[in-house]
Amino acid sequence: MNQLRTLVLCLVCFPLAVSANSEPGVVDFSAGATALYQIGWSNHFEYEAASSQVDFDNLQLLLPLSLKLGKHFELKTVLEGTSQRPHELGKPSVDFVELVLNLYVSDAFEFQIGRVLEPFGLQNEKRYEPMKRRMTSMPLGFYGFNNMVGTDYLGLGLNGEWNSGTFNLAYDVFFGQSRIPTTRYFDSGALSDTQYYRLRNGPLTGGGRLLLQVMDEELTFGVSGKVSQRRNDDASIDYLVGLSTMYKQSGVEVLFEALYGRSLEDATDFYLELSYLFADAFTALLRFDWLDILPRNAPGRNIRHHQEIILGLGHQLTSYWRTELTYHLLTGNRFARVESEDGVSDISQWPLSGHAAIFGVVLA
Repeated sequence: MNQLRTLVLCLVCFPLAVSANSEPGVVDFSAGATALYQIGWSNHFEYEAASSQVDFDNLQLLLPLSLKLGKHFELKTVLEGTSQRPHELGKPSVDFVELVLNLYVSDAFEFQIGRVLEPFGLQNEKRYEPMKRRMTSMPLGFYGFNNMVGTDYLGLGLNGEWNSGTFNLAYDVFFGQSRIPTTRYFDSGALSDTQYYRLRNGPLTGGGRLLLQVMDEELTFGVSGKVSQRRNDDASIDYLVGLSTMYKQSGVEVLFEALYGRSLEDATDFYLELSYLFADAFTALLRFDWLDILPRNAPGRNIRHHQEIILGLGHQLTSYWRTELTYHLLTGNRFARVESEDGVSDISQWPLSGHAAIFGVVLA
């Protein structure tokens, strides 16, 4: 139903764009695919790839398409097909992860309407563009099923940038219904439910992001935030604030992001990622990711906590083809649960640690 509403919204806007500019349209077409294969996982864990929306050992196909209508209008869409989603285990899925009409006024003002990727942090809008990231796996605590950072929103947005010659300032503001990846550990009977991981449509949300780039864009600072009123008896206010810093020079990239927010719980997360591009084609990566709830002594902390160390090595064969191998050392059950409840129905007895090696191939 939500995909239908998005499609109808953009189809209504599409004739308006055509009639507003009679110049012939220019179509930009591309396609991409990602395949991740799990080599091994200890302690009978089932690791969900919450960052890419695709379970390991499965395939993700992406079909980006943009249609430029003169100087001011552009229709963009990304169609995603997966062999299975973690929130619909065993079911193939096809979804519009982006379907947006852009109205360009100037560099300082560009309007968006439709299903738009949520501007939060430095990597959320690269969620479906793995070639623009050093590794396919995104930080799960920050961008995964944390009940707070949305994948996209259905509504209106405005963005722009200003370059002074010594620094570049960019902004985004938006208002709409955010689609939020979530886990169901807080629901009764969730352990036996195949929809343990799912996307939920959150309440109407307003938010924005401010980015400052200096030193010829080698150093980036960012602040992101969003606020919404939850639809329940006490009309709780949800909020989220994130800070971002990235430094890039001579193949070295240092990325640090942290967030604090209240949604279904009070939570905080941070991750530090170090990567190095060498020999023109190889990338080495080290990441530490840490997510926890507040207060930390709340019952069931093991299924709310997430700590992960990732070591990765990628090889860029061509500008369109990359292979990678990552090793994941995980503590906590937020993104890893046992395959069966047999003998482990008491969640406090779940093994806390696990590890896996993941081989991936990315085409774009």
